[in-house]
Amino acid sequence: MSTVMLSIFSLACIYGIILGIFLDKISWKVVDYKREQRRQADEGKDGAKQKDEGKDGAKQKEGKRAKELTLHCADDRSRKLARILLPILHLLLCGIGGGILALNETIPLAVRITLAIVFCLFASIALISSWVDILIRIIPNEIVLIVAALGIVFRIVCAITDPWSLLGGFASFALTLGMFSLAMFIGRKRWNGRGVGAGDFKLAMIASFIVGFPGIAYFYMALCVAMLVYFAYMIARRSFGFFVWFPMCSFLMIALLVGLIYSYIPGAPLLF
Repeated sequence: MSTVMLSIFSLACIYGIILGIFLDKISWKVVDYKREQRRQADEGKDGAKQKDEGKDGAKQKEGKRAKELTLHCADDRSRKLARILLPILHLLLCGIGGGILALNETIPLAVRITLAIVFCLFASIALISSWVDILIRIIPNEIVLIVAALGIVFRIVCAITDPWSLLGGFASFALTLGMFSLAMFIGRKRWNGRGVGAGDFKLAMIASFIVGFPGIAYFYMALCVAMLVYFAYMIARRSFGFFVWFPMCSFLMIALLVGLIYSYIPGAPLLF
């Protein structure tokens, strides 16, 4: 292994170890911030409508607010498990991404370094956003905006060496826009609003733009496989249901990471 290859892999692993220690704390900071933000927003609405609604309406609103702010999977066992798993998963993701890019000497060094940085950053965001989604069942707009900002920069950098990659990003964006719009429309009309959430919709479109073409093919393959594995697990536990909530963010972020890295795996079978 050359010095360059070893450096890329080692730096990715060091980043994975150091930041992985803080992922759980960062996630809870995000959760606390969103809960406080929601509480203040609800209080503002209550204050504006209190005269019209009266005391009974205020009580109903209070009950609704308590439900909206409920935490899930926040028991001691789940929190201890998260503190152990998040650093391990972060190190594995960064190590795998760094290792794949270190081994692939067919692409320029600058591209490998850029991809390694982007992949490691998205690995961190993937674990934080997934844990937040599990805890409070939303994908914060702030995280979506960070992903969008990083994705736009990444896609522009790619366009410097390959201008057609930008067109592939927009085409992938349009494809997901159409597919997820249809899914949201069917969910609202047929299943009373249940289905793809607004956060899932925004994240899916941005992720599609980031992976571009041919990454979008591997994005949807990974998304389908991840969801099928999850559904099989839920069926085995006899907990499966068409209207049961599940953490879509986790699947989208897995698909994003696969869409980014799969084309660069040495010897991997490629569709395009």
